[in-house]
Amino acid sequence: MSQNKNVSLERSAPQQPRPSNVYVGVGGSDSLCISPKRDHKSENYEDLQLEFNPLVFSSLEQYLPPHMLNLSREVKVQYMRNILLRYLPESERIRIQKHKEYRQKIMLNYPPLHREIYSMDAEKFFTPSFLRAIKENTEESFRSIMTEPCKGIYTFEMLQPRFCEMLVSEVDHFERWVHATKFRIMRPNIMNQYGAVLDDFGLEAMLDRLMSDFIRPMSRVFYSEIGGSSLDSHHGFVVEYGINRDVELGFHVDDSEVSLNICLGGKFSGGELFFRGVRCDEHVNSDIQPGEIFDYYHVPGHAILHPGRHRHGARPTTSGNRINLILWCRSSAFRELKKYRRDFSSWCEECKRKKKEKERLLVMATQQINVIVNVAILCLHVAGINEEGNAIGLVMLHMQIILYMKMSQNQYSAPQQPRPSGGHTAGRVGNLNSDRLCDKLCVSPKRDHKSENYEDLQLEFNPHVFGSLEQYLPPHLLNLSREVKLRYMRNILLRYFPENDRNRIQKLREYRLKIILNYPPLHREIYTMNAENFFTPSFLRAIKENTEASFRSIMAEPSTGIYTFEMLQPQFCKKLMSEVDNLERWVRGTKLRIMRPNAMNKHGVVLEDFGLETMLDRFMSDFIHPISRVFYSEFGGSTLDSHHGFVVEYGISKDVELGLHVDDAEVSLNVCLGKEFSGGELFFQGVRCEEHVLSKAEPGEIFDYTHVPGHAILHPGRQRHGARPTTSGNRMNLIIWCRSSAFRELKKYQRDFPSWCGECKRKKKERAQLSLMFTQQELLKREI
Repeated sequence: MSQNKNVSLERSAPQQPRPSNVYVGVGGSDSLCISPKRDHKSENYEDLQLEFNPLVFSSLEQYLPPHMLNLSREVKVQYMRNILLRYLPESERIRIQKHKEYRQKIMLNYPPLHREIYSMDAEKFFTPSFLRAIKENTEESFRSIMTEPCKGIYTFEMLQPRFCEMLVSEVDHFERWVHATKFRIMRPNIMNQYGAVLDDFGLEAMLDRLMSDFIRPMSRVFYSEIGGSSLDSHHGFVVEYGINRDVELGFHVDDSEVSLNICLGGKFSGGELFFRGVRCDEHVNSDIQPGEIFDYYHVPGHAILHPGRHRHGARPTTSGNRINLILWCRSSAFRELKKYRRDFSSWCEECKRKKKEKERLLVMATQQINVIVNVAILCLHVAGINEEGNAIGLVMLHMQIILYMKMSQNQYSAPQQPRPSGGHTAGRVGNLNSDRLCDKLCVSPKRDHKSENYEDLQLEFNPHVFGSLEQYLPPHLLNLSREVKLRYMRNILLRYFPENDRNRIQKLREYRLKIILNYPPLHREIYTMNAENFFTPSFLRAIKENTEASFRSIMAEPSTGIYTFEMLQPQFCKKLMSEVDNLERWVRGTKLRIMRPNAMNKHGVVLEDFGLETMLDRFMSDFIHPISRVFYSEFGGSTLDSHHGFVVEYGISKDVELGLHVDDAEVSLNVCLGKEFSGGELFFQGVRCEEHVLSKAEPGEIFDYTHVPGHAILHPGRQRHGARPTTSGNRMNLIIWCRSSAFRELKKYQRDFPSWCGECKRKKKERAQLSLMFTQQELLKREI
């Protein structure tokens, strides 16, 4: 979900209500000062649910324009959000939406077996010795419970047997549920065909605590050179090995800075981990050095902690079954820093070895140069030449060129030992017949190549993207396995996903998980789309015919581009209102701080936050999208791909009115759900682009709308509007902001919008009239 941006447009001076392009009534242009105001004391934003780190807002506040520094915290936070959100690519919404749907579907339907393991309970999870070490939080306390059998690899007793048993039985219970419901789940990675991603069925919040409170303190001490002190996200999963499971795991590196691997139990033999040294991306295929070879035997409840870039694998499990908990801990800051470095000799053994080799060669070359220079000086003296400086400079330059040429030739041949890949999915390089991936594409596609079908996989990007991209793969990759091609294309596509966006997604996931895992729905039947029970028969007939004529047969168009029609059945309206009331009571009872729809509405709820997102997806794609395709194609109505759905409440004890504003939407749907009320009419003042959002309303653009329960009003998101005061009673409305990432991307390259902006249209006509007048004057002058 892209966070709400209901842009408030209120001003004090004008004769008509005139909007600004700032969210909460600030007539600015979302700009910052070049220099910070150091003596300004910034607000604390840590109590808010934000997409970005609260410290970013505190730092950025000092760069705000002077007139904003003393405004309310809500105004400042939204102003800064608008600036920060420019750096979030619209295309990322699709991937997030798909993953959210997948997780919500599981959490709404899967009944947990052991609810007590879904929240952190350190006393019951960890051994006393481990807890004592964490509490003291010193290198000495950590080392007192650890062994270091190989450099940078630490083993220690960590989990209590009872917790291991409960987690194993929870995973077994989940697998049985998956089998019974025939639900297709995502596996931990492409190499593991058995196991489950723990974050996907509700354990994410617990694993966040595991990483931040227990792994990060140790990583800060032992892995600071590889981002251990700045771990900020994770991927947690369970893997299963055995004769009828995964038998072994090939040589690979993890997509993590620090990896935790804990054996949960099972009766088994074999399955030892083997380690072969830490490597950076460039040297992941280099030779193994003698001191880097280490094998580890699993002990239930015991953990092994190692760098994610430590090359490793698992030998075959020869009998029985084994189940392990694995937590990949990541640092977005470290990954960002890596982009600007080429030498990793502080942790990559091959970089370190090559650096020493270069230093040795440099010493030897310097000694040789000194000998040659001394000989050259002697020769120059013998020849009677006194311009020693120029001659010696030429000799030294020549020797440096020779030195660097020799050093560049000192490359190592392809190793004979197993060679790991560096991808998230930990695939085997052996499958590539020793070809090294370089993540490049051909300029022209191979049109006669038949691409694979990727629709059965849970992917971050649209499966059709992979199908199209496959034709651009290098020829030697086209006939390799689907897994190899998929990993290759993923590596390319993931370059466009900003690392710093993880914070926002993680916070939102924690917040939603907390609600969905604890809130008991009142009317489960409204959580999935049931068109016959939701919509009126006349509306369903129009949607089924799917023509402009059928839509217009049920609609009125009281003002250009604004459509009203009967849409929702009374019973559905009542159920949705009672569901919202039930949530509000639950919130008050649990004292949970929930996110409101936007900064202007202090009452109401975001429907996606407590499980209704999948239903709203269908609502938009199957029922709003067909209408928008016909009536709003000029500003993205045919390419709607995301939404923000919420319910707002107006009344004497609720929000009373809403100032003039525009929505963060291409198309907005507003449906009155009911309750007894008077007043609260909507007023409209014309469609405007960002540049002209403050312009005056023309006479033909002014329109007032009176709410009717069950009736909808559909209008462009850029249609300036507001709500007059509710004079008595209470009113509840369902609002869905429908968005188009494609349209927003196209808007970046346009400055003039006469097809839909009333002011752009007026100015274009004015320019045409002036041009015509000028032409007539020129013709008149010529005649004279």
